[in-house]
Amino acid sequence: MAPPWFASSLDPDPLMTKLFASIARKLVWLAGLNATAFVVIVLIVSLAFMRVEDLSTRIVGGGTERVINNALLGRQISLLFSEIDTLSRQCSQQAYQPSQAQRLTQELQATLQRVPNPALNQTIATFERQTRNLFQQCLQLNQRVGQLRRLGNTTEYRLDALEQAIGQNLVDQTLAGKSTNHLDQQMTLVAGLRETLLLIGRESAEQLAFAKYNDSSTLGAVGRVDDMSLRLQTLVAASSEIAEASRLLDLELANYRSAVLRYRKAIIGLEGALESSLTAKRTVLGHLQQLDQTAHSEAETIKADLSRILRTANAQVLALGVAIALLSLLLINRINRHNIRQPMAETLRLIKAIKQNDTPDTPPEREDEWGQIQTSLTVMAQDLKQSQAEVMQARDRLEMAMAGANDGLWDWNLETDQVHYSPRWKSMLGYGPDELEASLDTWAELVDPTQKHRVLQHATQYINGDSPVFAVEFRMRHKQGHWVDILSRAQIAVDSDGNECSPRRLVGTHSDITARKVAERELKRSEGEQRSLINALPDIIMRFARDGSHLFVSENVRNVTPFKAEEFIGKTHHQLGFPEHLCQQWESAIEQTFESARARELEFSLDGPSGTTIFNMKLTPDFDEGHQVRSVLTVARDITQLKQHQQRLEQIAHFDVLTGLPNRVLLADRLHQSMTQCLRRGMKLAVVYIDLDGFKAVNDKYGHHVGDHLLSVVSGRMSEALRDEDTLARLGGDEFVAVLIDLPDRSTCEPVLHRLLEAAAREVDHNGAALSVSASMGVTFYPQQAEIDADQLLRQADQAMYQAKLAGKSQYHLFDMEQDQAIRGQLETIERIRVALTAEELCLHYQPKVNMKSGEVIGMEALIRWQHPLEGLLSPARFLPLIEDDPLNIEVGDWVLQQAMAQCAHWHAQGLSLVVSINVSALQIQQSDFVEKLATLLQAYPTLPAHRLELEILETSTLNDISQTSRVIRQCRALGVKVAIDDFGTGYSSLTYLKRLPADTLKIDQSFVKELRADSDNLAIVEGIMGLAKAFQREVIAEGVETTEQGQLLLSLDCQQAQGYAIARPMPADQVPGWISQWHPPSSWLAQPLSSSHVS
Repeated sequence: MAPPWFASSLDPDPLMTKLFASIARKLVWLAGLNATAFVVIVLIVSLAFMRVEDLSTRIVGGGTERVINNALLGRQISLLFSEIDTLSRQCSQQAYQPSQAQRLTQELQATLQRVPNPALNQTIATFERQTRNLFQQCLQLNQRVGQLRRLGNTTEYRLDALEQAIGQNLVDQTLAGKSTNHLDQQMTLVAGLRETLLLIGRESAEQLAFAKYNDSSTLGAVGRVDDMSLRLQTLVAASSEIAEASRLLDLELANYRSAVLRYRKAIIGLEGALESSLTAKRTVLGHLQQLDQTAHSEAETIKADLSRILRTANAQVLALGVAIALLSLLLINRINRHNIRQPMAETLRLIKAIKQNDTPDTPPEREDEWGQIQTSLTVMAQDLKQSQAEVMQARDRLEMAMAGANDGLWDWNLETDQVHYSPRWKSMLGYGPDELEASLDTWAELVDPTQKHRVLQHATQYINGDSPVFAVEFRMRHKQGHWVDILSRAQIAVDSDGNECSPRRLVGTHSDITARKVAERELKRSEGEQRSLINALPDIIMRFARDGSHLFVSENVRNVTPFKAEEFIGKTHHQLGFPEHLCQQWESAIEQTFESARARELEFSLDGPSGTTIFNMKLTPDFDEGHQVRSVLTVARDITQLKQHQQRLEQIAHFDVLTGLPNRVLLADRLHQSMTQCLRRGMKLAVVYIDLDGFKAVNDKYGHHVGDHLLSVVSGRMSEALRDEDTLARLGGDEFVAVLIDLPDRSTCEPVLHRLLEAAAREVDHNGAALSVSASMGVTFYPQQAEIDADQLLRQADQAMYQAKLAGKSQYHLFDMEQDQAIRGQLETIERIRVALTAEELCLHYQPKVNMKSGEVIGMEALIRWQHPLEGLLSPARFLPLIEDDPLNIEVGDWVLQQAMAQCAHWHAQGLSLVVSINVSALQIQQSDFVEKLATLLQAYPTLPAHRLELEILETSTLNDISQTSRVIRQCRALGVKVAIDDFGTGYSSLTYLKRLPADTLKIDQSFVKELRADSDNLAIVEGIMGLAKAFQREVIAEGVETTEQGQLLLSLDCQQAQGYAIARPMPADQVPGWISQWHPPSSWLAQPLSSSHVS
């Protein structure tokens, strides 16, 4: 530590301040001299620039303004030239804008007002006039081009009309079977005219697109138009339409020729205007070039004068600068020699003497600032010598303390590589106090060569500040030859203020840790033996930290995972990539063991290299001295074989040994689950009770082993016949039960039932013997209206199975309570309809039939309705299907006949001559007294002509007994009653049936009419029905016409008669006269043309 007097009287800061102040005064004087020289230079430069400014003012005032004005004028005129050229190229385009031309003319006139030069003004005025003429010609050409396009389109339209007229005539002549050669020639002529017109249009388009106006091409277009007119005159019109189209086309060609000539004239005018404008433009550019040359000459003169003035000023400034620089160098050299170099050399010699420990006793003779510095250095050297002696004493005391701690001390001078080794340091290695040199090489010779680089690397990192501490273990060779394990610690030496000492030193200790290393090696050997013992166990042993990371894993974990034991250490299951569900299961169990401090147990399966393994894991908490859980110890045991054994026992308990099918116990469980599932999903299930027919005979004839083989094969086939979600179980013997689930309705299971019958009936080959059985099956469904359990379902299916056996075997019988209840409900509804008939709740509505072309109302169809007292007016679809096969159907039909005939007679008496159509059911027409009843009704209305009555018979009902139906139709027609085949096309219509059924009318079913436009097949069917009607001389009427468009399509197919919502909805009888008086067909129907092959 420095003495107090040194800090107070020999403080180096004031000395350095005086020294620098002296030098600064001399430098300030030198800076003043340089500033004076700078002022002189500035004055010279200022004078030079004043001369330049004066010259610039005189010259610029007269010429520069003209140069700038000429440049601006030239740029403005160039922009106008560019815009005028662009606009002139757009003359023939539709995008041409006359307003743009007007703007450019106005800008050109404004430019003309700003030009002072008379000659240039005159040339620009000439260019302005030519430009206005150019824009006028351009506008005229644009108009001619638009007119030419419009006439071209009109001519093409007339040519299309001529081609259409010839084509229509060609079709008519072809259909009439006449010669069409002259029409083919005319079509060829029209094609040639079209090709010529396309050629003219293409050539005109090319001229307009590329702005290449060719007079010869224009004259060629005129010639082609004349040629078209001549060829058109050779056409001999075969009809008035062709003659009219030809005349109109000839007029358009004449107009088109005139337009081409006007277009040619406009092109010639535009080309002349372009040439005049180009000449005027060249003249303007020539005057502008002369003005630029004049301005350039004046600028060169100005440049030469300015260069001369600047060269003179540069020479004066350079001379003065060199003089000032030489003077400054002389002054600086003198100051440097007397005030810096000489005293600095003396000071360096003093420092060298101090470094060699040769400090002078007498102070220096200089009395200036340098002398004071040298005096301070002498005092500091003497004080440093005293401090070193004190440090040596402190080190000796430290070594005595280290000797008491049994550690060796070393002190490494990092600048000289000298190392002080304490006696204890040397005695650790078997050396005396006076042995071993105090150098770094001594340590390097004794350290283990394989560890030397590592130790020096640690030291370098610590010295460079890359490591916060230096502590390293290594081995050193003992004097007797064996190795000594050393722990070395060190730090950089610092003074009392915490600053590094100078020179830099690394001071540290050596501790002999040989005994500790021997103990560690023994512990490691013991752990190795313990690990070997653990690895010999079949169980996998692991230890976990609280965060789920592995602390220990036995080596045999490699047998069930792709990882080695060391790869587990410090990692969680998530980090190792195990499946998410396993990670959650394991980590949850570990966390619960830590929290509860109680053992736990869990099971899991793991996919590993040898397949899937099932483990039972026991988790046991490991407590520390404070009875806190510090880790969790787990033992995972492979229980795969145990689980497989349990599965085999469960298989025996729930599956049939012979067939492998579920037995009665498992069937009951699955049936209960399926019933619950069906209720939850809103679906149905079927229980099928299966008994093999003829199995006992096979068993008795061939023995039980053959019977067992037959049962095994047949059960396998029946299992394959089921769906994946269904269940087949064996109850015992030859009895089986199938459970079919997720059925939307009962009919869904029918394909499965047929497959089961087929699978059971297939022959089974056994050593050449063909074994054959069949199956009788009873089926019941769940859920039912009443609550029912699984045993009741099995009993119902069993009862139904016996019904199948009684019915002849090899079939199935349905046991369904819902169907029985539905039949009872149907009987109740039929009885309610019978009541409605007697209570006069039934009524008739009438739907008109019309001729769509003429608008004539030709008849009415009688349609039954039920005026229900609670539900309102019901359509026939709500009740007629229920009595289709019931005798009540005949009673209702007779009532309809009577009511319709009475209404028809009433209308006839009022003067309404309408044909009333009545639908007759198949059951009704098959009655033997049907014709007799009809004749009796006709006799009851003698004033009603029989042909005002029409019977409509469904096509499908006629196919049941074609002979009977044909006979009834003939008898009805003999009475004068008309007959129509209703819904024609929906049955199995054939030419034979149509020939044998002498009906008057075919009624096209509404299903074909509805999709007539969208479905080409329906269109073809309707066309076919029309053809059949024409061939067999039958009338045709279409039902279900709901839109005007459908009526137009039917008219285009020559079907004129129709009924449907597009005409009128069914209405009560009292509304019919009013509707007839107001009925008018759509105008589109009246205007729809008919083809020549009309069918009424």
